[in-house]
Order: sequence, then structure tokens, then C-alpha cells
Amino acid sequence: MQNISLLLMALSRVPPERFNQLLMALTDGANALSRQSDSTQQQGAPGIKGMIKLLRDEDLWRAVTPLLSAVRAFSASMEKAPEKPITRYSGKDTHA
Repeated sequence: MQNISLLLMALSRVPPERFNQLLMALTDGANALSRQSDSTQQQGAPGIKGMIKLLRDEDLWRAVTPLLSAVRAFSASMEKAPEKPITRYSGKDTHA
């Protein structure tokens, strides 16, 4: 029950105008991931020349930059000392 409560509190931090965008982005990402796993079996590895082309691909870097930013934010949050949920959301100290 506590995990569901924490999930709902975390979701409440998403502004309402961004919530729909977040849900649609997650849905599109999951769909693209499932399509990609199907097509990956048909394609071979890009090779060294293909990797060099990928490094110069501006569209790829535009797509990867938000992902890298999200990974950095996730990593920074994971490095912080964990707080009790009640302290984090209410500011009240707990001795539990």
C-alpha cells in the first residue's frame, strides 16, 4: 500500500498540462521499443562505418540528448541519501 501511495505522490508532482504529454511519450516509447525489437532480428550490426555515420547523425543526437539528461537526473537522485517518504512530502520529521 505504501508503494502505491508513493507512486501517486510522485505522479502528483507532474504538472497537469504535462501529464498527458508524459503518458503519450511513454506509450510512443514503449511502442517504438517493441517495434524495434521485432526489426532488430532482421537487421545486422551497423559495422564500423555505420557507427561513424551514427556519430555524425544530428537527428540521433537530438533524440539521445533528452535521454542522457534523464539518465543524469536519475543518477543524481540515486546518489542522494534516501529520506523517509513522510519527511520528503510533508517536511515533518519521523522516527519510524
